[in-house]
Amino acid sequence: MQGNATLATLAMEMSSGNGKLDLAPGANDVRRLELSASATLVSGVANATLPGVADLNLAGHSKANVLIGNRGDNWISVCGAYAPSSFALRSDGRGAGRG
Repeated sequence: MQGNATLATLAMEMSSGNGKLDLAPGANDVRRLELSASATLVSGVANATLPGVADLNLAGHSKANVLIGNRGDNWISVCGAYAPSSFALRSDGRGAGRG
């Protein structure tokens, strides 16, 4: 890629002072964010993961999202047209969420 481009827009909670953001390529050119701070996805990316064990929050947007929590006490939320029909919660020790 040449020059500047906006790949994604999101809001990260930085009250703890630090937050790490990695933009990882995925299958079929689908980008995935790996975040070490609470965040809300706004545009440009629909998949996000919270690695580690911190208690974090992650919110999707109006497109189909894949949001993966970590071993911490996570709040995972979805909104928009896809929210009622495509929300799945895993509670197998690899992430948890509350609604």
